[in-house]
Amino acid sequence: MSQTSFGIALALMAATVEAAQARHEFILPDHLVCGLTKLEDLLDARTLQMLGLPAVQTPVVQAEATQLLELLQASQIKPRDLRHALRAALGDGGYDRPEGESIHRSPESRQ
Repeated sequence: MSQTSFGIALALMAATVEAAQARHEFILPDHLVCGLTKLEDLLDARTLQMLGLPAVQTPVVQAEATQLLELLQASQIKPRDLRHALRAALGDGGYDRPEGESIHRSPESRQ
């Protein structure tokens, strides 16, 4: 099995936060997209260091995120606008998560 890159791990953590804040029971595909678009806010070396990324890995993560952001830009998609539109479309999931309960990916987001 291949190991997940730190950039993808960061995006998954951001997706988890998105799902929790929106009170959804599961991490949905749209939450994953929100997590990927959130990488734009995590590109500076200091932030990555605060998140526990070894300094030697910083350029790798920055390159991954930059590729994604350039792809979105080429499609004239602003990551922040996309994230806000997805949040609005998802709305409040209404799930009251018991304290300490983990959030898992939905079957659709595992495909």
